[in-house]
Amino acid sequence: MQTLIKTFFIASLLCLVACQNTKKDAIITVNQQGGMTVFGQPAADLEVLKTMLIDSLANMATMPEKIEVSFEGEVGMGTRHEVETIATEAIAGAKLAKLKPTVEQQVFRKQQGKDCDKDEDTRMDCARIDLMYHVVVKGEKALQDAVTKWTNNYLFSILENPEAAPKSTTLDGAAKAFFKNHDDFKKEAGESFMAGAFEATTGSEVVFNNGKFLTLAINGNTYMGGAHGSPTEALNTFEAQTGKMLVWDDLVTDKAAVQALAEKKVRETRADMFKEGFEFDDIFKFMLPANYGLTEEGIFLFYEHYEIMPYAMGATEATLSFEELGALCKIKL
Repeated sequence: MQTLIKTFFIASLLCLVACQNTKKDAIITVNQQGGMTVFGQPAADLEVLKTMLIDSLANMATMPEKIEVSFEGEVGMGTRHEVETIATEAIAGAKLAKLKPTVEQQVFRKQQGKDCDKDEDTRMDCARIDLMYHVVVKGEKALQDAVTKWTNNYLFSILENPEAAPKSTTLDGAAKAFFKNHDDFKKEAGESFMAGAFEATTGSEVVFNNGKFLTLAINGNTYMGGAHGSPTEALNTFEAQTGKMLVWDDLVTDKAAVQALAEKKVRETRADMFKEGFEFDDIFKFMLPANYGLTEEGIFLFYEHYEIMPYAMGATEATLSFEELGALCKIKL
């Protein structure tokens, strides 16, 4: 009889807990089979649950102060804890997402020459400009100004001379300088395939944008005569609220230690080059790159042609993960 009463009591208690945890206005529901929903929409796993929750909250005019969670049936304590943690963190994540600047890609195209309409292999007189770059159209003015200045410095420099400081103050002015270089080249070389292949092109990418940090990349290629073109890239991270461009001292506590990690990672990434006999020396010294930025995974490193290896070996890319950096990293996403 006592056993029967005890069993009935435990069953009643479990039922009471389940009933108390079932909330009609709950944003998240989790059942004992592992099924989860966010605002009534199914979530495949905890990672999806978190993403859906943050996205949904960020699109709400007014966010709730607390996320109600309904646990239906006997849901394990581990799962309960993970879901409740996600619910707590999601509000902060959604508030950050609301601060994300709006970034749009812009296009600038111009050309001059007698035969730009011909196939690339037959042109003798053509100079083309085809630029794609990003601008901040909604966000803090300090960020908009910083991104515009940084972007213009890069675009102006490749149109005028990749190895010299830019002199122009507008894209139209830089384009005129580019076309003048083309005219001057033709005076010396005459009509030639090199004079028909003058070009300056860029592509751009939003590498990371979480409302706290914005990482942008511009990759370009210019040809102004000679044996080959000049590929270049600009990569930088900005503080979304201040527009500050982050430098190594903002990102890490010990640059020498990070440089050692970077060299190890580059040797792993470009192992084929070292097997063929390449080694860093007085000409090609290893150093931290001029172009780097935050990503979801860590700090992305981009070494341009000639920066640490000969041109023929191409550019080098590597990522130092937050896990690898450990206490060396100052940044929290």
